[in-house]
Amino acid sequence: MIAELKEIFLLYDEELDGKIDGTQIGDVVRAAGLKPTNAMVTKASGTEYKRKGEKRITFEEWMPIYEQLSKEKVQFFHNTFCSLLF
Repeated sequence: MIAELKEIFLLYDEELDGKIDGTQIGDVVRAAGLKPTNAMVTKASGTEYKRKGEKRITFEEWMPIYEQLSKEKVQFFHNTFCSLLF
């Protein structure tokens, strides 16, 4: 799974330096199969990257963001399901 995620991550590495632009964090997470909102991505990354070139991040920096968002996805669906029941 990690190798697949890294492969997806590297597809967005435009400068071939092993990093993606901070503005692409959400795009890469979505390409990996999650569907977070922009607000969720900003919360998970701790920063809102508005301008391309502002900061580039490594796969190792991106993985905790992906992991947090994957947990939030489970929580979101659990809360939605429970609200439909009650």
